[in-house]
Amino acid sequence: MPQKGEKIRILLVDDEKIITMHMEKLLSNMGYNVVGTASNAEEALTKARELYPDLIIMDIIMPGEKTGMDAAAEIKNELDLPVIFMTAFADDKIVEKAKICEPAGYIVKPVQDQEIRASIEIAIYKKQKEKKRKESLQNTEPPRSRNKSM
Repeated sequence: MPQKGEKIRILLVDDEKIITMHMEKLLSNMGYNVVGTASNAEEALTKARELYPDLIIMDIIMPGEKTGMDAAAEIKNELDLPVIFMTAFADDKIVEKAKICEPAGYIVKPVQDQEIRASIEIAIYKKQKEKKRKESLQNTEPPRSRNKSM
């Protein structure tokens, strides 16, 4: 996760090159660091492992054997990175499937600038809070048992 003053590092995953180019420019203009792009789920997994970004913005439907949801589930289990879905699909069936992956957000295309910024900032904030909570739990000693001698 980024430290104060560091740019948030984002991996952008979408099979439509025009959307990737637009989002890359938009995110850069907003002050984010797009560290890589991928056009399918397999490439997303490889780049996530290599680059270990702070956040991944991923399309759900992409070419190949795996979907964005498949990749997001693997990324969550293996790398514990937040994933925001960005998709043109918002019907109940797809949203229900997406919920199983526990995404950090769900944005419907075409995206609005403020919507993407808010989703990124909230996802990063939640991840930082979760990390602090886990660290706090690890640093807490278990209660000592008391010997009561009478």
